[in-house]
Amino acid sequence: MYTPPHFKVEDEDERFKFMLSHPFGTLVSTSGNLEPKATHLPFLVKKDESGELLIQGHLANVNDHTEILKNGRSALAIFSGPHGYITSSVYEKPDAPTWNYQAVHAYGTVKKLSPEELYVHLEELISTHEHHQANPSSMSDIPESQRNAYVELLTGFELKVYKIKAAYKLSQNRSDKDFSSVVAELEKDSSNKRLIQEMERQRK
Repeated sequence: MYTPPHFKVEDEDERFKFMLSHPFGTLVSTSGNLEPKATHLPFLVKKDESGELLIQGHLANVNDHTEILKNGRSALAIFSGPHGYITSSVYEKPDAPTWNYQAVHAYGTVKKLSPEELYVHLEELISTHEHHQANPSSMSDIPESQRNAYVELLTGFELKVYKIKAAYKLSQNRSDKDFSSVVAELEKDSSNKRLIQEMERQRK
């Protein structure tokens, strides 16, 4: 991912929080013939006792992506945030239109999870997304035979992250006047609320 200096995000804490806040991403890796495979799935992002960043996920065994998730190989996890088209018609001077976005690319070495590790991963994943529900569900709520059948149909993996690239392209390079005009234009569509919030947060 190309990251111009004024859009590059190097703060480790910020990147970690971003991944935690946008856990549904894309797993990308390549097969022997270099054809890329991509799967959209929820990630579990965490740090081990030594502070190393780990990204876990799981795929259906029938997903052909599982064939190239072998121990020691590299894979890429992509996390995306709010984004939107930016018209240049609101700029003070003529310029090209563009697209604002947030993205984090995490490169890691693959480790296949054992059945026991996969089970723990699924418990943690469910707990992470259920804790705020009025009546949280858990793995233990699923009948044991059904639970075991589900686990047998899945392949779990873990990426030990060795490199991260992150870019927040949020009109940081525009003048105050242009920035205000862009925000005003985006406010015409309520779906841009989160993008505007991130633009203003980064501007501060």
